[in-house]
Amino acid sequence: MMRYVGRPKRLQPSQDDQLGDVTAKKDTIKQAFVKLLVERAPAAMIWHDFAPHYSFQWPEWSQNAFSKERKDWLALSQLTMTSDDQEVRHWGRFARLAANRIAQGAWQSPLAPLHTLRSSFFTLWLLHTQGEDIAWDRVCTLAADWLHNLIEQRGGDIFARAQLQGEADDFKRWLRTVAAAQDGLAQLVEPLAVALDDYVAQIDKRAMCPVDVPWATSAHVNAWEWHNRRILYEMPSFSPVPVMSVTSLTEDFPRAIWPQEMDKTIPQYVLVPALERSSWVRFTPEPTVFFGPNAQGAIILSQLYLWWVQQCRHDRINFVLTPSPIFESVLYVLVTYLPEEVSKGLTLWKQKWRNTVDALALADAWMWLEGAEPDVVQAWLKPLLGDERATAWVLRLKTDPSYFLVVHSLAEHILEESLGQGYEWPGFTRGPIDYLLP
Repeated sequence: MMRYVGRPKRLQPSQDDQLGDVTAKKDTIKQAFVKLLVERAPAAMIWHDFAPHYSFQWPEWSQNAFSKERKDWLALSQLTMTSDDQEVRHWGRFARLAANRIAQGAWQSPLAPLHTLRSSFFTLWLLHTQGEDIAWDRVCTLAADWLHNLIEQRGGDIFARAQLQGEADDFKRWLRTVAAAQDGLAQLVEPLAVALDDYVAQIDKRAMCPVDVPWATSAHVNAWEWHNRRILYEMPSFSPVPVMSVTSLTEDFPRAIWPQEMDKTIPQYVLVPALERSSWVRFTPEPTVFFGPNAQGAIILSQLYLWWVQQCRHDRINFVLTPSPIFESVLYVLVTYLPEEVSKGLTLWKQKWRNTVDALALADAWMWLEGAEPDVVQAWLKPLLGDERATAWVLRLKTDPSYFLVVHSLAEHILEESLGQGYEWPGFTRGPIDYLLP
């Protein structure tokens, strides 16, 4: 007698199996993002400890290279589309923004290669100060060759050329300063300085062609609202901000702001004279602030940024895959919540820094949305910033349109969400994954 044997019952995967599959897929997507960033933004990935310093290569800078990169970003974006994971969706938004900025030609700005050159050298130099053995002869020689091969950059306009000349001069000054303190380095950086001069000269010979890629879409911005804001804005006057000592900024400041989290939030501090007024933050292997001797405001911002990173429960790759305006928006919010009773110096600095960002957002909107003449905007900013800084900021606003408008708009949204909660707002623990550019 034959017995019928039915089809075997299909076993449903357990919740643990499903979670394991989702986690494995998420890790695969993450590694694909890391791989592309290591190829196209090697200095950033070395700084964030996703790649060893000796793997550094100057990224290919050509139409073919950026066309391929754009396709890679779009492919990565496609991988994220079906995910319900908010981190993965955040990565997808970054990929789409990167692809769009390439398509709009942001890489062809005469300033773009200089920014890559400068950030790469800062990264490698700071690692060198921490004991890493950097092959400076190879780095400098290949950097000079890389500059000579930049033949597809557009000529920019008069503002981009002025900005390029100023930034190139500042970078050469910095290069020679750090080279003077290192045996044998001076002779290596001179050919690089010559190559940089040649690059600036080549840009000046090319036909003028602006490459100003906005961070926002004008159709998504209420131009009339920004116009009214500027008309109603009263340019403030301030008492000079007193010099705050390094001790007060690195010990007294964090203890006063976050006394209950003192051990977690106070990073290591490394004085690097060549950084002058700037500071750099690294959160691996140990939270560290590298700062120059005149970087008092930058030290405050660096500590606020590190505090935010340390609150975040999610993967640190989220901070790498975040557009820079989002960082500045969150810093604006964190500065807003600084208690003013800590010290007079901190109170004055807070007021001036916030008002500067407010004024830059209004000036940005004025030029970008209303077509204001730069000299008129410079004169408007001059009472707040002084003549030289006002001129420098107008050049920055002209060559990076809508940046500060985006910063200010997003900061207002976060302030509304966190109203009355200050540093206790739960949103800070989620890092940057919730924020969208306008």
